[in-house]
Amino acid sequence: KSKHDAIGYELQGSTPVVSKPEFNLWDTPSAYMMTSTEDLEHWIKFQLNPPDKYKSLVQQSHKNLSSTIGEPNANAY
Repeated sequence: KSKHDAIGYELQGSTPVVSKPEFNLWDTPSAYMMTSTEDLEHWIKFQLNPPDKYKSLVQQSHKNLSSTIGEPNANAY
């Protein structure tokens, strides 16, 4: 791992320990994000207040692509 790779924490029992998460190709199609809080700050600001030329693109990215019959909150955990 390089010095720029994500480092986080995970619980072992009830103790948080430093973790260097691996990118698992066999985890596809699940998704997760490995980022720094500094990079995440820029992304959140962009999502909440995008420049005018990107507003419609950001709004489109917030729409559900599928639904589950009988499960009103199936798009969330």
